Amino acid sequence: MLHIIRNLKIWFLNLKINIKMWLCMLTVMLSLVFSIGWASLNFFTDMFMQSSNQRAQNTLTVTDRLFYESYRELLLNVVKLATSDTFRLFVQDSLQNGKENYTQNYNNLQEKLSQLKNSSDLIYSVLVAGKNGELYSLYDTRLKDLQFSELFTIHSADIHQLTWLPVQNGNVTGMPDVIPVFVPLTRLETENYLVVAEWPGVPVVTIILLLNAAKVSDFLSQTLPAGSKDAIYLADEQGISVNLETTSPLFSAANNAIQIKSVSSADSGFATFQTGQEYISYVQSLNLSGLRLVHLVSKSVLFRQLRTIRFFILVVALAALAVTTVLSFVLSKLITRPLSRLTGVVGQIQSGTYHKLYVPRYTDEVGQLTGAVNTMYATIQKQMQQIKQNERAKMHYEMQLFAEQINPHFLYNTLECIDLEVLNQHSETASFMVENLGEFLRIGLNRGEDTIPVEKELAHVKAYFNIMNSRFNSAVQFQSEIAPELAGHRILKTILQPLVENSFKHGFRNKENYTMIQNPVIEIIFLKQGNMIVIEAADNGYGIDIAKAEASLTCQSSERHIGLQNVYQRLCIFYGSAHIQFQSIPFFRNSVIITIPYSIL
Repeated sequence: MLHIIRNLKIWFLNLKINIKMWLCMLTVMLSLVFSIGWASLNFFTDMFMQSSNQRAQNTLTVTDRLFYESYRELLLNVVKLATSDTFRLFVQDSLQNGKENYTQNYNNLQEKLSQLKNSSDLIYSVLVAGKNGELYSLYDTRLKDLQFSELFTIHSADIHQLTWLPVQNGNVTGMPDVIPVFVPLTRLETENYLVVAEWPGVPVVTIILLLNAAKVSDFLSQTLPAGSKDAIYLADEQGISVNLETTSPLFSAANNAIQIKSVSSADSGFATFQTGQEYISYVQSLNLSGLRLVHLVSKSVLFRQLRTIRFFILVVALAALAVTTVLSFVLSKLITRPLSRLTGVVGQIQSGTYHKLYVPRYTDEVGQLTGAVNTMYATIQKQMQQIKQNERAKMHYEMQLFAEQINPHFLYNTLECIDLEVLNQHSETASFMVENLGEFLRIGLNRGEDTIPVEKELAHVKAYFNIMNSRFNSAVQFQSEIAPELAGHRILKTILQPLVENSFKHGFRNKENYTMIQNPVIEIIFLKQGNMIVIEAADNGYGIDIAKAEASLTCQSSERHIGLQNVYQRLCIFYGSAHIQFQSIPFFRNSVIITIPYSIL
């Protein structure tokens, strides 16, 4: 792991500055965008959930108020019934005579029961249960011949206060699903008045309101938006739904064990919890018979809106990331552009192509550094020019010394030859030699210049050849070949004469040597190969001791080879580098091959 981290660190540090800066800025921007996006997502999610909770609470509060008013009106109507003369007489007769006057009482209650039923759309029917177990209903229902135990799951003796039962299936009685609401009435001992019984009072009669479950559900849902998948239902103290019919799609969600336990354990006031994958439950406790209002909110609808918010935040984050990526890249390029230009300047200085001075536009640190580089470059150039001038002066002086070594050496030999020809009264030969000597000296002096055209250098060595060949009775032939593009090219002067001298001195040592050769020849060739000039001086004489010749170039030979040494040293000084190669096949072809640069330093 440490090895990987170390390699990543090395890779990062080897990147260009603008890339490193861009990556650093991008990392910071990514962190900021991620942090801000995450914080925004949590903030808006919390705000949205709080808003949803507030909307649910407001909905339950409104529903609570509407339900309370409707419920209060129902109870007032019940009290109105209970305080009527007809109902008081019924209760008194029931207590005194039991079931003896059942039919009469049944008929007497019809009008009052009908009025109570018609007082609210929520009431499907009304029943009255006497203390002796008798049951009174309206004519228009099919409950006349049914007993209390056949209709309800609760025993009449267990009813001591206002009690709501869960929805009852009406298939058996031919009724719709109804919600039984038991209103037990007890009589004050001091007065002949009926009041709603409270625990542990013993009721003398019970009015049973059969509320239409479907209408109750519609009443509770009137505060919800049209087409909403949410639902509001009533639950009792045990958390069991009161008004939801078994055919309702929300029945299973409202009556699973976890939901029932959560609703029953909800404290007074407002509570929120999740008990399933589909709904969020909001519970509002009512101050009515332990009832609770439960608001089921569909998660799919709620989270669809939340997903819209999350998608918007994601789009904004991606857009911000794209913008920051481009801006960070542009800024990194803008900041590092002067450094890139400075790097380019240094590269041009290194490659020797810095001809146009780069002037920085700004005076920041990079601009000051660029100015310092320009100043340093100008100083170095001046110093290099001075060094070159000093080197050229030194080179010129050394070349003059070498030339002075060559000229006297050659003059001694030539004058001796001329002297011999004069003594032998060979005036034409002596005159020919003097003429060529004059040509040789005129070209060699060259008005003090160090270079000479190739064709002039060839004429110079031809004059020397004529002088030396006179000693061999013109037996040696001279051949030359010059590449057309090199005829006027200037090279260092007097580099061929020592080579031709060596051909006469060592290749054709004596008369016996060259008489053995049918056609003794000295050949000079100039060729151009790429950026180099190749000069070959060849003969078909005695041959070259290559080991001794190569040793003489570095002054390691015991024999003196002043001419060859001087030529090599002068070439190295003038051109900076030179190469001399020797090839020898005795009496066939012996070559001294010089390779020098085409361009002069």
